Amino acid sequence: MAFASVASFAQDFTDAQKKAITCARERTYAIYKFFEKEVPPTERQYQFSEYCGGKKDSPVKIPDYLVKEMPEMMQTPLRFEGAAAVTHVETDAWRQYFANLNVVLEIAENMWDDSKLVTPAKRREKLVSSKAALVVALDRLNTLGLRGGAPYSLKDSMEGRGRLLIPTFDLIGKEMDSVLESFSMGDEPREKRFVDSMMAITILTNDAYNTFFRAPPIPFPDGKFVQSQAKQDPKPILYLFIGVLVVFFGVFTVMSQESARIEESFGQYLNRSNAWADDFNRQFSSINVKYLVLGTVCGFAVFGMLIGFFFGGIGGILIFALFTFVGFRIGIKMPATVLKNIKQSRGR
Repeated sequence: MAFASVASFAQDFTDAQKKAITCARERTYAIYKFFEKEVPPTERQYQFSEYCGGKKDSPVKIPDYLVKEMPEMMQTPLRFEGAAAVTHVETDAWRQYFANLNVVLEIAENMWDDSKLVTPAKRREKLVSSKAALVVALDRLNTLGLRGGAPYSLKDSMEGRGRLLIPTFDLIGKEMDSVLESFSMGDEPREKRFVDSMMAITILTNDAYNTFFRAPPIPFPDGKFVQSQAKQDPKPILYLFIGVLVVFFGVFTVMSQESARIEESFGQYLNRSNAWADDFNRQFSSINVKYLVLGTVCGFAVFGMLIGFFFGGIGGILIFALFTFVGFRIGIKMPATVLKNIKQSRGR
């Protein structure tokens, strides 16, 4: 297989992209330092280079929430099956992932360092090894730990920030696949694919870094919380029940008071329906009058139900009842309207 020249990939990176990769690599090292065992948590920090916006004697310090949680993280064991049963703690898993990600970005960064140039084949070999290391590290992060004697998911780590970090790492793995695929493509598409994928990894790395300094995601309430809230506040269900009763008895009362009128109107409407059916037949149109009426009513009722669900509560029930009523009023007039339009279109 033919490969590009040693420096061909590097030529496709702009200066801004090179800087982005270098600074992303520094950020991975900063996070790595946050999980460093040999240094007390309160003293863990990293001094960024001026090239990446660092200010002299102004290092980035480990966030306070991480300092508080660090003792527990250092005592949360992870057990996983490999060549042999191995036990690591949670801090090892996070530190190892960022160490491996640092290696990936360093491989890209070395491409524009003449003293560290290697052949494309050698570079691919290094990236394959780094991809495998990332997979292993991510697998450890997806392994349940033991905290307080109970199973513990690392997605709940760092006040829930693990729920943001681990999916980001999944995306980085997919982009690594794309990087490796680029080596089997032609010169021009290979170099574009390599640059695009490496920049995607850089962006995702920056996002992972920023996650450490953002507010944690709002946790989803568990089933017990929802049940407890329902027990504490039965008002929504009570209001809904009352609304159903009000609508039901309201309709029942009106129909009881107007029963004679309703029977008379129904008889008249039935006679009109038969007349409409004959008129439709004379127009050579086999339209069932019942379908015109019921279809209109059902259409309005379904639409009212959807809107009612959106608003919920008594308001939703009233909206459903209103749309159904309007649909009924329009539906009983629909046969005459359709028949009139048919006659006008045929010049009668």
